[in-house]
Amino acid sequence: MKFLNALASYVPKVVVKQLIMLGGDDSSHREEVPFRKAYETVVVFCDVSGFTKLSENMSKSGKGSEGVASNINKYFQMMVKIISSGGGDVLKFAGDAMIILWPKTNRGIGEDSIAAQLKRAIQCSVSIQRELDQAALDDCVELSVKIGIGVGVVSVIHLGGVAQRMEYLAVGEPLLQAFRAESHAEPGQVVASPQVWRLLLKAGPCGVRAAEVFQDGFVSIDLSERIEPVRWRRVQHPQDVGVGQNGSAGEPFDLEQRIRAYVPEAALPMLSRGNFEGGMKWTNESRRVAVVFVNLGLEEYHLLAAGDPNQVCSKNERKTIMIKRLTRQRRDKTGGRLLLGLAYHF
Repeated sequence: MKFLNALASYVPKVVVKQLIMLGGDDSSHREEVPFRKAYETVVVFCDVSGFTKLSENMSKSGKGSEGVASNINKYFQMMVKIISSGGGDVLKFAGDAMIILWPKTNRGIGEDSIAAQLKRAIQCSVSIQRELDQAALDDCVELSVKIGIGVGVVSVIHLGGVAQRMEYLAVGEPLLQAFRAESHAEPGQVVASPQVWRLLLKAGPCGVRAAEVFQDGFVSIDLSERIEPVRWRRVQHPQDVGVGQNGSAGEPFDLEQRIRAYVPEAALPMLSRGNFEGGMKWTNESRRVAVVFVNLGLEEYHLLAAGDPNQVCSKNERKTIMIKRLTRQRRDKTGGRLLLGLAYHF
C-alpha cells in the first residue's frame, strides 16, 4: 500500500479518487474513454517570480540548471506544504507555476460547501504570501509568487487509452478567472476574480478585505487583515476510501496499473517496486534533447464547451490519439518520449 500511495502522489487526488470510484473488474463500473467528471471547485493559480534572476545567478555561480532545479524545487516544497495543510490538491505543475483545486465535497454543506472551500483557498494563498514572499534561497536568490483565484465548475477530461497511456485535461471558466486574476497581480499579491468576490460577500464576514478593486472587477486582497480560520477535512488518500476492500475498487494491483497510466513516462523508470523497497533516491537530471511542440489547435471556446462532454472529448480524443500513434511509430527508432499537455492560450 505504501508503494501505491507513492505512485498516487504523482497524480492529482481528484483523478485518483475518480479511478477508485470507477470500480474494479466489473465493466459496468468503468467509463469508456474519453470521459469527464465535473467539479464545483475553487481554482488557485500560482506563478513564481524571480526565475530569470535565479537562472542568471546560478549560471554565474557555476551551478547551472542543477542549481535552478534545486531552488525551484525547494520553493515549491514550501508552497506545497502550506497547500496540503490547507486541504488543496495540486492539479498541475507547469514550469515555475502550479494549478491547485479546492473541490466541494459530496456533502456540500457547512464546512464542506464551496464558500467554505473558497475561504480555505484564500486563507492558504494569504499564508503563502506572508511566509514565502521574497523568500531568501541559495546564493542571495529571492523568489516570490503571484496568485490568482477563480471559482465555478471545472471539468476534468480523461483522454488516451493508446499505448497504455492516459492524460487528464482540466477545462472551465474558473481556470480562466484564475489566470486573468494572476495577470492583475504583482509579486507578493493575491487577486480574486469578480465571481470569487461576489461569493465571498454573499457568504458573510470572514475577515477578507479588499486592498484594491480594479476597473474590471478583479480584487487585490488585503494581506494585513486577519482571516477567520476555517476547518477542513483532510483530502482522502487511496487507503482512506477503501482500496481493495470488499472489491469496491478492485484489487490494489489493478488500481496501481490504472494510476501508472497517468504518471509521466519520464518518471516511470524510477518508479518501480524494486526501487521503492530498496529506498528510492532522486536526483536532478540534465540532458541534451530535441523538443517538438505540437499545438492541437483547440480554441478557447472548444475548451469552455466542456459542458458538452461528447463533443469536446471526441475532438480532443481524435487529436490525442493521432499524436500518440504518430509518436509511437517513431519511438523505437528514436528513443523519444511523449510529454503531452494541453493548456489555455491568451
